Amino acid sequence: MTSAVRLFILGDSGQLYRLPAARYARMLRNPAEHPLTTLASRRVRCAEAVVELKSRKAVRVVRMIFWNANFDDHGVLDTAELGRQSVAALNALLEATWPTEPFANIVDATSRFVAKGGAWKPTPAQRRDVSRAALGEKSCAVLDR
Repeated sequence: MTSAVRLFILGDSGQLYRLPAARYARMLRNPAEHPLTTLASRRVRCAEAVVELKSRKAVRVVRMIFWNANFDDHGVLDTAELGRQSVAALNALLEATWPTEPFANIVDATSRFVAKGGAWKPTPAQRRDVSRAALGEKSCAVLDR
């Protein structure tokens, strides 16, 4: 099985914009060199869909993840915040899988709160739209600037 990642940003009115994976990778590596000026000073909802490919065609969505991303006043992605949210999500997963103190009366839920602050829950319609766009069944504009 071959897979690919499809990235999307949801606009304020619910419209979907595709963010090319190569562009997103450059934004993560060197954010200041790859701003998205149209997203300056905004917090946006993002979606990632991993799709299964057959003969280079997306045939099924394997999983979807939904998170928020912040951009500064120049449109530069806040990678530090994304990093904190990712580490917190992994921490929360590890704590749920292997509790360190099962009989403790005090629970440190810091990681769960940080991780949930970076996530958002889509409506069934939003989930369906992202899935259709990831499979190429729904067209959406490409976000490139």
